[in-house]
Amino acid sequence: MNRQDKTVVLFSGGCDSVLTASIAASSYSEVYLLTYKRWGLFMVDISNAVRRLEAAYLETKFIFKALGVDEFFKEVCYEDYFKNIAKFGSMVLSICALCKLSMHYRTILFCLENNIRKVLDGTVEVEFASEDFLKERVNDMKQFLKGLYLDFGIDYGCPVYGYELGEVEKDLYRKGLAPEGRIRGGRLDKQPVCVSHLLNACFGDYYLYRHSKEKFVKDSSRFYQHKIEYVRKRIKERIDEEN
Repeated sequence: MNRQDKTVVLFSGGCDSVLTASIAASSYSEVYLLTYKRWGLFMVDISNAVRRLEAAYLETKFIFKALGVDEFFKEVCYEDYFKNIAKFGSMVLSICALCKLSMHYRTILFCLENNIRKVLDGTVEVEFASEDFLKERVNDMKQFLKGLYLDFGIDYGCPVYGYELGEVEKDLYRKGLAPEGRIRGGRLDKQPVCVSHLLNACFGDYYLYRHSKEKFVKDSSRFYQHKIEYVRKRIKERIDEEN
């Protein structure tokens, strides 16, 4: 199999992103492992996850980078803030979605700066298995993101999204990246911790108390699509400024 040049993996150090990085390593000679820094996001030492990948894939060069996203997060959250409150109501408090979008915003710029045309994300469907309406919301967001990346010549994919419960750990074991058995939530599944997650959980409970699940999916998709359009416009403006 011909190995391709380089790719980016959105890398938290958890088992899902480690498996995603291993999939990338099978096809690419250079894999950029990108994690993100911002206020309120507490980093943990994920160097052990990087070392496990390096030991397992000697022909692949892993490049770990931690990118600051504070300015991008603030920009995504607060653009036309009061107008957005009037238009979308409390949906402006969906912090987790906005945080992740700011990471994708920064990732696209990184890819353009380094001529990278492939991005892999370790998002897995099992995280949302208990509620079908959450799966629907995430599927909408995935499609919006795929379109955003494609606008800048970048292919975005989630290779482990459809994995069943426990399948990630089994695959890591088969690849020699983890011991046999459950590792999710343990010492080999360390990931950054975000204090804003509590606010996001409170927002979700409040919204679902007042509205139906169907309205939650419809409103969150409409809000996220608006934010995607804003990010698309801002990236194009940044490109024009550099040219």
